[in-house]
Amino acid sequence: LYSEEGKNKFTARQNILGHMQQGGWPSPFDRNVATKMAAKTVNWLIEQLTHVAARDGSGTVHAEDPSTATLLGMRTRAYRFQPVQEIKEETDFTYRMSKAGCQWWMKLRSIMNIMAQHDSTYQVEGLDPTSLTDGETV
Repeated sequence: LYSEEGKNKFTARQNILGHMQQGGWPSPFDRNVATKMAAKTVNWLIEQLTHVAARDGSGTVHAEDPSTATLLGMRTRAYRFQPVQEIKEETDFTYRMSKAGCQWWMKLRSIMNIMAQHDSTYQVEGLDPTSLTDGETV
């Protein structure tokens, strides 16, 4: 619909819901998030078309600015469009993770390995209530 109505001014690709979800039925929470993201995306598209469309009446869209190629995601508890150029600079594509490497969930990896029955140990953070020692390796 978008490609046809756009008269070859821009292209659109389909997104298959099953590939996004990684299987399973969408919960009410998933549907709520999808609705919010869809509404934000439509508003963003309208805003972009009003700002980057040519003013000469030709209908040509100029997308030279980095903010015209973005991804919508959750950043610091809010939905935010982030330019792909920024994401490229922040991401280690070899390991598919942030170059910063300081995500809160990184501390859980050793515990996940133990739960997955790997031969692993982890560093206790803070005070161990059973031995009253600080930072003892278990």
